[in-house]
Order: sequence, then structure tokens, then C-alpha cells
Amino acid sequence: APSTTVSLGGFVAATTGERIPGVTITILDGPNAGRTTGTTATGDYQFDGLTRGTGNVSATHVFYNEVRTGVAIDGTSALNFTMLRRTVRLTGTVENAAGGVVANATVRVVDGPNAGTSTNTDSSGVYQLTLLAGNTNLVASASGFSSDSRGVVVNGTNTLNFRLTQTTSAVSFTATGSSGGRGGGSQE
Repeated sequence: APSTTVSLGGFVAATTGERIPGVTITILDGPNAGRTTGTTATGDYQFDGLTRGTGNVSATHVFYNEVRTGVAIDGTSALNFTMLRRTVRLTGTVENAAGGVVANATVRVVDGPNAGTSTNTDSSGVYQLTLLAGNTNLVASASGFSSDSRGVVVNGTNTLNFRLTQTTSAVSFTATGSSGGRGGGSQE
């Protein structure tokens, strides 16, 4: 006699091929509606103790677009998901230490899926970047200021503000000219 409960498992990978940890897998309907599990560090998941039947299953992660698909839950089917990383907007301001705007500052992505992407602030010190969701570090810089580096989880719902400190540089100059009169001659 067939077992009264069955298992369903598989893996979740990005469109680029890497496995994705931390994905929430949820059975949306059918006799197992509401059952949830998560992917392991290697992107694998497993449901045990399921009732035979069919169901729609979703895979969700803050950095990726949700994927839904139907499956026969019969103990012989595996269900693998391929997820596309979300494109989101990150905005913020670049200010000086006194809270004033820094126009034309450069905000550059240092690492992560968007490494090398950059933009400049507008006349109000505001920047806007369209990025792939994920953990990343950014740096803001402007002429005459020390740069400011910050990390952020780019998820489309947050902002990242920078504060730059003006650099004090020694200025040297040499004054040239004459002292009074029309020239260096002596008068008799």
C-alpha cells in the first residue's frame, strides 16, 4: 500500500546559475495549503509529511521576483525553481558636515551585482540609481571632500544618505610685484 504521506523537494537557482539560500517555499493551495519551508545554504529545500494531491507552490526572496508553479505532490516529483533578480531603485542625498547639499557628487557601487555603476547628485544633492537587488557597498565622493563609504541592502524600499567632510588643504602662494612707484629705479 502506498504511504499516506509523501515528500516534495528540489532546489532554487538564479537565472545566472548560482543556488539561492534563504528562499521561502510555500504551498499555496490544495490539501497542503499554507505549508512553508526555506532553502538551505546550498539552495535545496524539502517538505516531508505531505498529503498526496496537487498544489501551486511559490518561491519568494526579497532580492528576486516571485515564481509560482503547479505540481503533482505524489512523492515522485521534484520541483526546481529559477528566479530572476529584481531591479529596484536606490535613492538618497549627499550632504556636507553642516547638512548642506553637495551637488555633482559621485555615488559609485563598489561591489555586488552592480559593481562599477555610478551616478552624480543633482543640484539638490539627490542621487538615484537603478540596481539589481542585493547587498552592496557604495562610496560617495566630491572634489574638496573626504569620501564616505556605506553598506546597504538594496531592496527597493530604502534610501542611503551620505555625509562628506570638507578637506582642509594648505594653500601656498607667492606674491610678486613692486612696492610703490613706477619701478625699481632710484630718484636723484
